[in-house]
Order: sequence, then C-alpha cells, then structure tokens
Amino acid sequence: MQKIIKHWVKVFAVCSAYLAVLLGFEIYTGAESGPADISALAVVTCLIETAQLTLCRGRTLFADNKYTTLELANTLFLKYGWQFCGTGTNRQKRSKWG
Repeated sequence: MQKIIKHWVKVFAVCSAYLAVLLGFEIYTGAESGPADISALAVVTCLIETAQLTLCRGRTLFADNKYTTLELANTLFLKYGWQFCGTGTNRQKRSKWG
C-alpha cells in the first residue's frame, strides 16, 4: 500500500477593496523552498514591497485575527503611514479568581 503524499500551497495576497483587484501575492510551499519567516510582520512587509506600495500613505490594512499583532500595527503606521484594523484577542490566560 502506498502512502498518500500530501501537497499544500499557501498563498498570501494583498488586494484593493476599492478597485477589487489583486495587487500582489506570494506563494509559500514550505520552509525548504521559500522564506522561513512567515510571521504576520514578515508576510505583510513582503506583500507591501512586492506590490510596490511602500510610498503609498494613508491606506488601511484589514486583517483577520491570525495577522493582528501590535508589532504589525506599529510598523505599518510608523514605516508606511498606514492604519490597521484587525480582530484583537487577549491571549493571556486568566485565573478563575480574576
């Protein structure tokens, strides 16, 4: 019996909500073939540079909770002048007494 070989591809994309077009994308097929750092900050920075949006000020990036980090929000604002909107979560565990 042969083992099933699982293949997967992850596509990171940046799109324009106003124009409804794809501005840039990166295909990630694993650490062996691409960049090892797929953190939110690294992915978003790569997409912004790929789409040549580094000089565009006043944009807003909307992201889901996987990409919502304070580090990303601060970098977008300080480096590119962008605003950030994402779903924040409290990842600290609380005790049952407060």
